[in-house]
Amino acid sequence: MELNSGVFIRDKRERNIEIMEVNIVTFITIALFVLVIAPFFLIIYVKTVSQSDFFL
Repeated sequence: MELNSGVFIRDKRERNIEIMEVNIVTFITIALFVLVIAPFFLIIYVKTVSQSDFFL
């Protein structure tokens, strides 16, 4: 009995290390930030820099 439970615990630990679960909400949030919010701020920055000589 002891040997089997030890093997089960070891196998369970190995499976936890090998399997990486990804939170789908986090993945969607990061994707939306990269694809929507970051280009929005980049466009505003480029327009501001091109219209003023303050940054040069």
